[in-house]
Amino acid sequence: MRESGRTGGEETPPLPGEYADDTDGPASMTPLQIAACALRAFVQGDEERAVSLCETAVLVGADTELFAMAEYRLGIGVADHQAVRHLLDAAGVGGMAPAHPFPRAQALNNLRARDAQWTELCHRARSGDGPSCSDLGVLLRGWGDETGAEHWYRKAIDAGDPTAGGANNLGNLPRDQGRPDDAVPWWTRAAEQGAVASMVSLGALAYERGDTALAERWFRAAITAGDPDGVAATNMGGIAHDQGRAGKAAQWWTQAVDKGHAPALTQLAGLAMERGDLESAERLLRQALEQGDPHALNALAILLERTGRTEDGGPTTGPPAPTTD
Repeated sequence: MRESGRTGGEETPPLPGEYADDTDGPASMTPLQIAACALRAFVQGDEERAVSLCETAVLVGADTELFAMAEYRLGIGVADHQAVRHLLDAAGVGGMAPAHPFPRAQALNNLRARDAQWTELCHRARSGDGPSCSDLGVLLRGWGDETGAEHWYRKAIDAGDPTAGGANNLGNLPRDQGRPDDAVPWWTRAAEQGAVASMVSLGALAYERGDTALAERWFRAAITAGDPDGVAATNMGGIAHDQGRAGKAAQWWTQAVDKGHAPALTQLAGLAMERGDLESAERLLRQALEQGDPHALNALAILLERTGRTEDGGPTTGPPAPTTD
């Protein structure tokens, strides 16, 4: 059993889930916090509660949040996604009853793996590794500890994080609190260090404020810097589409798809629907769903309604706002 290290000073992170509000039990927590509390129970020696919380996380959690720590890159690689998928399949998705008994042994194996990852991450962060400090901050924020997150983001900056993750995340904090103006200096600092995510965030903010020229400048800067996830290219496609340049939009979205950005598939499907090619649209939307774009589900429902294969369908929506994901 391990006790919380926070009693010894700020430099030692809390136990996973220590800051989750579990006053009312799992019902009051996000799936991410439930998964964190499962790990906390495990490291404290309460395997029964840990397994129970794992099962709850599966039943109430989305695929993208399930065992988030097990899937999260902690500087030492990615956990076994097949094992996570096995848990999903075993327990059912979206609140359905489990297909067969919850795999306790598999849950414990995942918890052991996450415990090792957490221990290693904390060690690296305390040793002054900038990216690890930033990753630790991201996890703490996901568990509800924004004060702890900010502390470790600043430690990342002090450590000279070459990825500028600390500065980027310090911009994300006020942005998500409704203070985008306070985010700009941090994002600008990170962008000047080459952080693509900050360039995209600055571009998205400019676009939301109606400054298309500035938005395009930041998105192009992100693309020049590599745009590893294709987010900037997706947003450039959105600008072109809004300007009535469907052909150019398709080029940008195809570029984003080649980078693995699933929302670009949904956008290409929208173009196919506009020109009446419903077969291609359905194929693209199903690809987007398989790759994890939640917006594709509503779009697919709309398409199926148009083809008479479902009774319900959500309202038709235009292209989504510029994304930073």
